[in-house]
Amino acid sequence: ILKASGQLRFMPYPSDERTPHNDAASRGALTGLGSETGTEGITSAVIEGVALGLRDSAELLKVAGAKLEHILTIYGTAI
Repeated sequence: ILKASGQLRFMPYPSDERTPHNDAASRGALTGLGSETGTEGITSAVIEGVALGLRDSAELLKVAGAKLEHILTIYGTAI
């Protein structure tokens, strides 16, 4: 079980983003790093950021009328 990332934040769009924002200039970020930052904290922040990115997409799909029963990710790709 990973501990909460605390002050670390991962912005989940590390490359040109097509969904949900369609912004080829968007970039991701990892902020809040300190000398005490370890692998566990970074991993937790990335998982949280990716999950929030998926939620962002899911919310916009719902607004568009899609009825999502579940989201499945495999090897980093949402299907």
